[in-house]
Amino acid sequence: METRVRLTKTFIEKHALALSASGDERAVFQDTEVRGLVLRVSSSGRKTFSVLKKLNGRPLRITLGTFPDLSVEQARKRAQEVLSDIALGVNPNEEKMARRDELTFGELFELYLEKYAKPRKKSWEEEDQKRYERDLSHWANRRISSINRSEIESLHVSMKRNSGPYAANRVFALLHSLYNRAVEWQLLEKNPATGIKKFPENPRKRFLDDTEMPAFLRALNQETNQDLRDFVWLALFTGARKANILAMRWEELDLGNSLWIIPETKSGASQAVPLLPKAVALLKKRKNASRSEFVFPGTGRYGHLIDPKRAFRSLLKRAGITQRTTIHDLRRTVGSQLAQTNANAFIIQRALGHKSLAATKVYTQLDHQSVRQSLKAATSKMLRAGRRKGPRKRQVA
Repeated sequence: METRVRLTKTFIEKHALALSASGDERAVFQDTEVRGLVLRVSSSGRKTFSVLKKLNGRPLRITLGTFPDLSVEQARKRAQEVLSDIALGVNPNEEKMARRDELTFGELFELYLEKYAKPRKKSWEEEDQKRYERDLSHWANRRISSINRSEIESLHVSMKRNSGPYAANRVFALLHSLYNRAVEWQLLEKNPATGIKKFPENPRKRFLDDTEMPAFLRALNQETNQDLRDFVWLALFTGARKANILAMRWEELDLGNSLWIIPETKSGASQAVPLLPKAVALLKKRKNASRSEFVFPGTGRYGHLIDPKRAFRSLLKRAGITQRTTIHDLRRTVGSQLAQTNANAFIIQRALGHKSLAATKVYTQLDHQSVRQSLKAATSKMLRAGRRKGPRKRQVA
């Protein structure tokens, strides 16, 4: 049975089901207000809004939703949008099929890891994987086209409020890169994150100063976790990045010539790190007791320790250091000590493995001995500061 009627909430609730019970398996009601909008009522009472229209001479039926989840007003609005698309030659059913086949956000991230991050980024697990799991995985089951600019902006702002601008910008950068890859791989037409500006960042300048060094080194010498103690000493003796120290292999070390060759740093280049006598002695002691290819072996899938962040926080607590301090601040501490011992900018860049195109030619002229001497002077200064008992109290005459 097919009836033309102005669909209303009252009509559907009071009359549609009664009309459907007239013997027909299904009753169809055409709306007189929006031509093409119909309501189908099954013998079970299920009420479904659809659009009936022809495209290129072929009949189409596009399901909009069921009543009362979809109100009459909402059904009319959706019907008008669908009819506009059909008038432009677009088949909404084909678009639905495309969306059904579209990747979820979680699937896009897995594709991003395999095709882009892992081949290019040594730190993909520590950076991309952890950021996704912590801050973006709530979108895992969403279709990639369903996440819009407004949602991305809201996430960016809330992260700044809760975690600060640096963390917010790093997650936004990952999100922007994910969608850039989706556009590049022709999975989407445009990046919904385009045009959103990062928050201004104040460069972090935290390092341990001479007033903090005595308590820090006392706590370090008393540390019972040998892996943490040796890791921190090597960080102070070399100024190397956390990830490089933790992934250090014995094959990278030439202890006879006091050199550590890092095969690949964050910049993608290799780096020769001169080793001080104290660092060589520490490494030789570990090697005598080691059965692993790694200097800091671990039980995880990578075979080495990943991040002693929690143990480092405990060390800081025992040292009485309450100001926020990260493992990366040890690297800044070495840089500051180098500067205070009058090492020039090129020596500091070479010692810390910073990438500088302008200084490339100068780097090639620096020998390892120059860097080793500067590191020795800087660490000697740290150790002298560590032996102090603290600032003397001024005597009152």
